[in-house]
Amino acid sequence: MQPPLASQPHPMYQSPLPGQTPKRSALLWALRFASLFLVLELFLQAMLAALFVGGSVGLLSLHGINAFFITVVVFLCMVLGACYRWVARGPWWPMLLGGLLWLGLFIQEILGYTRIVPLHIFCGVLLITLCTVYCLALFRHVHAPRPCRAAAGARA
Repeated sequence: MQPPLASQPHPMYQSPLPGQTPKRSALLWALRFASLFLVLELFLQAMLAALFVGGSVGLLSLHGINAFFITVVVFLCMVLGACYRWVARGPWWPMLLGGLLWLGLFIQEILGYTRIVPLHIFCGVLLITLCTVYCLALFRHVHAPRPCRAAAGARA
């Protein structure tokens, strides 16, 4: 089997055939908007951190409060990813990446609260990058539900 050419679409991002409409999933759209809100929250967090390092010491408390809201949104992305996997019969990667982002955020918060600033900044940049890629992948993803096991077994 030959690898697809650069001009061919990746199988994960195939567009529907002519005359077909793509399937919609409310859970996928909820996950997309939650991930977009997460990216915006992370950019706000980076701005608050930059202002704090620049001398506005009072913004450290807002940085901590925003960290709580980021934790809630990452947890929401993880739960929505699991619901999208099992309820809407979507792929496994949004659920897995949501859990990995939650774990990465947990490590990031531990580094921040223990004042290990160099690693905290590095992990923050890494987290912003990974969340941006996660959000872009969700917006590129086309919902194609997996077939039911009973239907797949009946064909065999």
